[in-house]
Amino acid sequence: MRVLDTGEYRKLGSNIMRHTSFRLITASNEPLEELMRTKRIRKDFFYRISSIVIRMPSLSEHMEDIPEIIATRAGYDAFCDYTPFMHDFPGNVRQLFSECELIRQGFVH
Repeated sequence: MRVLDTGEYRKLGSNIMRHTSFRLITASNEPLEELMRTKRIRKDFFYRISSIVIRMPSLSEHMEDIPEIIATRAGYDAFCDYTPFMHDFPGNVRQLFSECELIRQGFVH
């Protein structure tokens, strides 16, 4: 925890304190507040890492963007039939792109 607070750390087996400068980026597929509440992460760790929170909504929360995501990322043209893609994607964009690839290869109609 010291390295998060002050940037100081000590190598295992050493008595010499060292200093580092870094930016820590964390990610979770579960709300950090819930992890803290259920004691799956420590409160002091939570408060050290949660100074800036960027919430990425799941694909199911912005399904209207699916046609644009497919057109720009997966290479489909703007006139593609997006009907097969308009459903919930628990696997998020990875699942969406996998389904795009299956359709592109002719495995799914």
